[in-house]
Parts: sequence; structure tokens; C-alpha cells
Amino acid sequence: MFELGHHHHQPVAAPVDPNQIFMIFCRAGENYCLTVRDGSVVLAPINPKDEHQHWFKDMRFSTKVKDEEGMPAFALVNKATGLAIKHSLGQSHPVKLVPFNSEYEDESVLWTESKDVGKGFRCIRMVNNTRLNFDAFHGDKAHGGVRDGTTVVMWEWCKGENQSWKILPWGPEAHASSPGAGTVCTIGGAPVHTVRVFCAAGEDYCLTVRNGTACLAPKNPRDDYQHWIKDMRHGTKVRDEEGFPAFALVNKVTGEAIKHSTGQGHPVKLVPYNPEYQDESVLWTESKDVGKGFRCVRMVNNIYLNFDAFHGDKGHGGVHDGTEIVLWKWCEGDNQRWKILPWYEGDLATQSLRAENETLRHQLQEAQARLASTRTGPRIRRTARKATGRPPRLQHQPLQPASTPAEPRSPVNDAEGVVRDIEMIPDSS
Repeated sequence: MFELGHHHHQPVAAPVDPNQIFMIFCRAGENYCLTVRDGSVVLAPINPKDEHQHWFKDMRFSTKVKDEEGMPAFALVNKATGLAIKHSLGQSHPVKLVPFNSEYEDESVLWTESKDVGKGFRCIRMVNNTRLNFDAFHGDKAHGGVRDGTTVVMWEWCKGENQSWKILPWGPEAHASSPGAGTVCTIGGAPVHTVRVFCAAGEDYCLTVRNGTACLAPKNPRDDYQHWIKDMRHGTKVRDEEGFPAFALVNKVTGEAIKHSTGQGHPVKLVPYNPEYQDESVLWTESKDVGKGFRCVRMVNNIYLNFDAFHGDKGHGGVHDGTEIVLWKWCEGDNQRWKILPWYEGDLATQSLRAENETLRHQLQEAQARLASTRTGPRIRRTARKATGRPPRLQHQPLQPASTPAEPRSPVNDAEGVVRDIEMIPDSS
């Protein structure tokens, strides 16, 4: 496609192990790596254990697809999500993420590296437009540098350090077990990460199974019914009319897959899942991005019927606990825009910390109550004695020998200590 006949000494792509994982970072912030977060491509503090910072450099099209300078093309595919980085709409627009089909030659997910622009760094640019490069947006010194969450956009070459990149293999520390990428289970004997499914109308609610139906419930990482397996084993053979690969959504607890409903307005169903049998009635696809990384989830054989959080739009009061999932034609509603993202270990840790803090709050309230009652009691008695006109009676305590161990803390001091200890614990919520 972009091979030019007059290039007699074109660079030859170095052989790349298809299972090798890479880190991607720019010169403006070498301690930050490219990652996927909430459906976007951003930079985050380097973490070898985070599989969202692990990328495959797929070179399968490099021998026949090259840019105008003869540099070989490659795709950058995220290990955790299976999504490839796609060209943006133009200068200053963020790059996108789309499902990757390794069998289909799609220019929009192919990139090349430039020659060395200093100290081993290179530009990463579109294969069909080498003038637009990866750019860590406002990551240059004049704008304060790279930070956690810096987005990646396309921009003309300005010789900035935020436009100079390296793609290097991860070291052995990245190949150890990675607890941060989400909970792992198996389906058909293969290990898979669980995902959560939620819509733009209620991002704090996740798809779950309740009483045999698929509905939405308040997000709870510890509820295994909210954990789903996105099984893409049939994605290479089964696609929708727009070419997007098919997948099944299988509940981790019940082993049931979400099945197409009987038509518009009818709720989706749950049926036992057989991973070895290709059943179109349990296969779905995701549309292109319909805003902020959200996509439609629709039937593989009828892309006009989409997941719809029934009456979850603002006009009907929004999403609530128990909102059912039906199929509906595209109405551009937030209750029809979905994300399927991996569960994170961080979600579980945050949930645990919140529960711990809730317990500590109760302890704080009890300690404050004990403290108040202990302090109030003597004050009331002294007031009563004063009212009788009699001086308070003094009680003499015998002196304690020096070798006598210290007495236990009084209820007042003990309560005050609990209050101090609890108040020092930060509130993660």
C-alpha cells in the first residue's frame, strides 16, 4: 500500500516475539508509561505489575505496509483489554481504542517509528500521515510537564520532548504474577480476567444477575455476580455487518451467558453457556466510540437493537438499583452507551478500605459517646453537691510504691486515645 518502488534500502523490521510485551514512554516523563484507563489512552506512573501498561507491538503487516519513508508499520495492542490504538480525527484530538482484528489489515490502527530524534527516542506517527505524531498533551515543560492522566493526542512535529518516544521491552519484573489487572478465572480451561459492564447514565451501577435476570446494581467489586467474562473465542470467525468481532458475556458466578431478547422493549435473557458451541443468540458486538469511550452493545446479527438500561434516562428518573436491561433501537441516550472494562485490584482495595473506615467511624462515635458520658458524670455530681450546701467529701488514696506497675488507663484516657487514633486515619471516600 505505502511501499515506494524507489526505496532500494528500506529498513527491515526486526523480528519481534509476538508474546513480548513493551512499555511506551516519552522523554518528557520517563517515569510515566502509556496505559489504558476508563477507555482512554493516558500516561500513568510506571508500574510493571499493571497489565494495562503492557503493550504488544504487532508487526505482522510490517513486510508489506510501510510509511512514505519506508518505515515498517505496526499495531500497538493493549494486553489487558485487547484494544488497539487508533488514529485520532486530526491534530489535537486524542487517539482512540478499538477492538483489534489481527487478520484484517486496517490502516487506522497502524503506526511507524521515525528515525532517531535524540538519545534513542523516536516519533510515533500515523502510517499514512507521518506529519501527525504521538503527543503527550501539555506534557512539555511550559505546561508543567507530564502528570498522572496526561492524554495522548496527535500533533505536528514541534521538536518537543513530549513528542519523543521509546518502545522498549519490559524487564522480568513485569512477567511475574500481576494482581493489579483484575480477578482471574477460567472458561474452557483458559485463564481470563473478569470485567464490569456499566452505562453512561449511571457509572456507579454495574451489570449483575439477580433472581435470574440481568439488571443494574450499585457498584460492588466484592459481589461476584457483577463480574463478567468477555469470551471472544468466536470473534475471529463471527462479526457483525460493520466488521466488529463477536463476544459472549458470561457471568462468573452462574456461568450463564446473556442472550438476545425476543425483540425491542423485551429484557435480555440468561442461558447456560457452552463455550465450544457457536450460538449467535448469545453473541454481541461493540460499536465504534459514541462519546467518551462509551459504545453500543448490540446483537451480532442485528446491530439496530442495543443494550438499553430500561427507563434509565434522565426523563424517567435515571438508573436505580434493579434497572432491567432490554433491547432498544439507538436513541442516543446515556442509558444506551456502555463500557466493558476490567475489574481492578484497586477496586477491591478501595472497597475494603471504605468498609474498614465505616467500622472505624462507628468505633469513633462509640468512643466519643463514652468520653462524653465519662466527663459529664462527675460534673453533674459536683453540681448536685454544691446545691446541697455541703462541701464535697475528699477521699484519700494511699501512695503507691515506686515498684508498683502503672494502673490501666482510665475510661476517659482510653476513649481519648481511640478518638485520636481513628481521627488520624484518612477517609478514602
